[in-house]
Amino acid sequence: MTQYPPVTAEQLEALAHLAKQNGRNWKAWLSDLWTRAADPTMHGLRNSHGPSWLSQFSLSLKL
Repeated sequence: MTQYPPVTAEQLEALAHLAKQNGRNWKAWLSDLWTRAADPTMHGLRNSHGPSWLSQFSLSLKL
């Protein structure tokens, strides 16, 4: 299993906000943001963690 750096409080807050705004499809929305590099916080998360991390990440386990 790949080890990723810890998600920062700022990144976690941004993920929670994104999930709240976009409901159950929030990961698809985030993937689109990553593709467009539209948000600096999420862009940094994409660079450090990548799509394989996103597919296995569960926001409910972090809150």
